[in-house]
Formats: sequence, structure tokens, C-alpha cells
Amino acid sequence: MTKDRKFELKKVNVKKGKALERTLSVSLGYDLVSQIIERRMAKLGKTVKLKGFRPGKVPRRVLDQYYSDQVKFESEEELVRETIGLAFKDQGINPAGMPTIVSMNKNNDTFEYTISYEDYPIIKLKGMSRFKLARATSKVEDENIQEMLNRLQDQKATWTKVDREAHLEDKINVNFEGRIDNEVFEGGKAEKVDMLLGKNQLIEDFEKGLIGIRAGESKKIVVKFPDDYPADQLKGKNAEFSVTCHYVEEKNLPDLDAGFLESIGFKDKTIDDLRNEIRINLEKELKVNLLQINKKRVFDILLEKYKFDTPQTLVKEEIESLKKDFKSRQGLKDDDSIPEDVKFDEIAKERVDLSLLLQHIVKDKDMKVKEADIEAKLEEIVSVYPNSDDIKRNYRNNHQLMGQLESQILEENIIDYVFSEARTSEEKLSFDKVMNYK
Repeated sequence: MTKDRKFELKKVNVKKGKALERTLSVSLGYDLVSQIIERRMAKLGKTVKLKGFRPGKVPRRVLDQYYSDQVKFESEEELVRETIGLAFKDQGINPAGMPTIVSMNKNNDTFEYTISYEDYPIIKLKGMSRFKLARATSKVEDENIQEMLNRLQDQKATWTKVDREAHLEDKINVNFEGRIDNEVFEGGKAEKVDMLLGKNQLIEDFEKGLIGIRAGESKKIVVKFPDDYPADQLKGKNAEFSVTCHYVEEKNLPDLDAGFLESIGFKDKTIDDLRNEIRINLEKELKVNLLQINKKRVFDILLEKYKFDTPQTLVKEEIESLKKDFKSRQGLKDDDSIPEDVKFDEIAKERVDLSLLLQHIVKDKDMKVKEADIEAKLEEIVSVYPNSDDIKRNYRNNHQLMGQLESQILEENIIDYVFSEARTSEEKLSFDKVMNYK
């Protein structure tokens, strides 16, 4: 990049358009373009290949005949790129997003160009003291620890065949064939399939019909598929299933003894040790989810209360980023089209508005990320790993991870700041509600 001091701006003029739209007009000596043209033509003369001429021996008049218009345009563009920063600096402008070249003209010995860009909006953070915000709180109860302990037991359960009717919590192995209007439908037939009863994994009518079945028994079950069933062709349809049961198994939970503890990696420890470990892990998960709930409440009220013009340049950039992410998650190629019903406009605008608000708060309140905050957050992250020092070192040596960490700390500082300014109340939520928050 050529240094700014090599250029002298003859004239710089800014005009306002609607909302945040602006145009910037700049005048320079055309000799600056001529210098770039000569440099490009000299380089081109050494490398270009034209029929009838040896490399590096193409006469200038021939080069001009083939390339003068292209080189002139590229040289003018280059001068715009190299002086635009100086022009913005001259006017004290910080554009939102990438500017666009509108025109480039030669006027006698003067080169004139015009670019369009958008200003950042003026945001005034007033009235936070009138915000009403409920800070979500919760805590881990003994019953939550017991539920987790029950799940661990369940994961280590064994199954035993029984000669009786199937009950809830049993596992059955069946063949089934489903028909709609007396025709077997796609996915409606299978053999030797295990099914768990009482886990909400089956259509309600189907599960009710399976309860009470015995090994060797066959029966027919009439089912109505729910209106919100995932397969469109089956939504709300009536079907009849023929089912044959091979066997019924009941679940056997392990005793909470030394053998169980060893099976889950808690050798030489007690059940109380396990309960304490469960509590620590649940409290960490709870803290993360509470932060997400309170963060959403703060972000929602910021977007609701503060309205301003949004730079469309930034919105378009965000839409492209969302499209790229969508294609990556869906396994689509870059040139694949996105379904018409997938819209990104509102999401992109909201993200840009929120980003501008958060940046403004950080700048307005001169928020800084302190080393002590970084160390505390790192300790929190690595505390669950046995090789915590290695994990911490990996973070410290990865600029991207450290950038994400600092952004997270700033977000949490913003949340605390808004709550400190607002009229705040406390809302106690159950552990399950917090953990199932979406």
C-alpha cells in the first residue's frame, strides 16, 4: 500500500443522502493515474504474450492498442483504493461497511471520483433507568441430583426376559406392518424391532395398544397419526398396524454400590462423592443457562427501546454471512441455491442493530477486559478438564479463542451494566425450566 503522504488531495466534498447514505467526491492530479498506468504497462510489456512478438518485445503502441482502456480503468481503480482512506481521514469519516465506487472521470489534468458509503447511526443510550427487567435466578435442588443419579443408573441397566404382559418401562421386540386404506405405507413395516414403552418415543395410540401384549401374541392396533407428525404424507391419517411380539423384557437397575461407582469411573469413591460431583456439574450448567436467559432479556429490551437507522451495507454483509453458514450446515455447495422460504433479512438487521448497540455501550462506558477477568474465565472453562494447564495454554496461544473469550466477558459486563441501570426484580425459575430453555 502506498503511503498517504505521497498524495495531495485537491478537493474533498461530502453530500448527505437519505438516512445514512452519503457520497464522497475527491479530486486529484491525473499525473498520479499516469504514473500507475506507466508502471502497469511496463510490467505488462515484460510478461504479455502476443502472436508475432517475442515475450518482452511487444512495442508500446501495440500494447496501447490492446490494453490501454483496461489498464487505464485498473489504474484509476487502484488510485481510488490507495487514496480513499486518506479522504475519509481528511473528513473524519468512519464508514459503515465497504464503500462503492460510483464514478471515475478525467477532467483535463484532474482525476475525479465519487464513492457512496453509509455512516454509522448516532445512538443515544438514554432512559435505561426506566427499563423493567426481571433477573432470572434458580438453584440446584436435591431432587435434581437424584434425577441425574437415576439417569446414571438407567444407563447401566440390564434387561431380563419375562413371561408376562408388557408394562410401562418394559422393552418389547416386535414385527409390525402398518396399512393406510389397506396399503402398506413407506416406513410402515419392520421386523425384530426393540421398543421402549413409557418413554414418549411412540405414537400415543400405538403405545397404548402395545401395553399388555405378551411374547408370541399378535394383535391389530388402530392408530391416528398426529396432525404435527414429521412425515407430511402421514399427518392426521388413520392406520392399522399388525403386530407380533417376540419377547418382553423388564429393566433391572444396578445397586448404588462400589461396583456401580467403578462402572461409571468413580472407583474408590462414595455415593456422596458422586452426588457432590453431580451438584457441581449441574450448577455449572445452570449458571450457563441462566446467563443465556438474562442475556436474551437484556438484548431484547435494548432492541425494543433503541431505534435508529441501520446501515444497509452491514445488513447485506450479514445476510451473506448467514447464507454461507446456512449452506455449510445444510451441506450445500457455494453455488447451490437456498430455498425461497428461508429468509435472513430480519435476523440480519437484528444482529447488526444489536452489534451496534453493544459496541456503543462498550465505547460509551469505556469497558475494558481486565487480565484478572480473563484468568477467572479461563479457570472456569478448564476446571472440568484433568489437563487444565494444557487447555489454558492452548487458549492463550490461539488468538481466535482469546478473541471469543474477551467478547464473552464484554457481553457479561454489558448484561451486568444494564441490570445495574434498570429497575430490576428477581424471577425464581425451576431448575427444569432453566435447563430446558431455548
